[in-house]
Amino acid sequence: MTLWGSIRSEFQNSQHKNIRLKYMRQYVKYTGRNLIIYVSDFISGQKPSHLTMLDNHDKTLFADTMRDLDESRGLDILIESPGGLGTVAESIADMLRLRFKSVRFVIPNMAKSAATILCLSGDEILMNEQSELGPIDPQIPQRMPNGEIRYSPAFLIIKQFESLLQTSIADPDAGAILAPYLQMYFPSFLQVCFNAIEFSKKVAEELLKKYMFSDLSDKVKRASEVSKHLSDFKNFLDHGRSLNIEYAKEVLKLKVYDLRKDQQLDKIVNKLYLSIRETFNRQPVFVKICENHFGHGTVIHL
Repeated sequence: MTLWGSIRSEFQNSQHKNIRLKYMRQYVKYTGRNLIIYVSDFISGQKPSHLTMLDNHDKTLFADTMRDLDESRGLDILIESPGGLGTVAESIADMLRLRFKSVRFVIPNMAKSAATILCLSGDEILMNEQSELGPIDPQIPQRMPNGEIRYSPAFLIIKQFESLLQTSIADPDAGAILAPYLQMYFPSFLQVCFNAIEFSKKVAEELLKKYMFSDLSDKVKRASEVSKHLSDFKNFLDHGRSLNIEYAKEVLKLKVYDLRKDQQLDKIVNKLYLSIRETFNRQPVFVKICENHFGHGTVIHL
């Protein structure tokens, strides 16, 4: 029987929270550390993106969940998130560090975009062959003529404006046709795009210097190189690009703990993650779960 098959069998005879807590407590017993899970059900594709993303409400979720934890034991956070607001990632990272000297992030599947930024604030990231980080180049919301909100890379918005402008200058007739489109790129909007790129890079760099690379003699250089690499759209060409454990270790040279070298812990993490996924499958109104190993926390519903 597969691991997921065994988890589904457990769900036939117990409440979903009891099963999650069972594996959370196994994790805590094995590692000796506190554990918080922060998981968003974005991979199902059934939940509105504005509810699954990392947003300002999540700071309160984290603050509430960590209140009754023993600071001396350190903190591990199992995370699955599509990302969201970089400002929130920075705020949560600093808030966690005001309570815990030791923080690690566990990625059983995906922590993308702003969630990647948050993970860079850890002393270490626990990953296996399924784990993914992602690029941190910012995505800017744009309202389409039909009212739909779509996100586009800030880098491409700037490049598109430059291309339209050059075409208009070179060909006045084309410029007359393109004028309404150029008006979409009002100066403050373009500046927002430039600022977003610089902000993403700066926050990642500062978090790496303060936390993951803090004990390295070349922390300034290393933090600058990693943040510049991750925030550069040209390195990836797709915001959803998968940056796996080997990329994290060999290219980014992050501090990564390879779960594949600890089969018992890897199995506990996988069972815990699958119990969370099965919770979402059986509770389709659940959008986010943020709870600690005592079972204290919050579930966000549709």
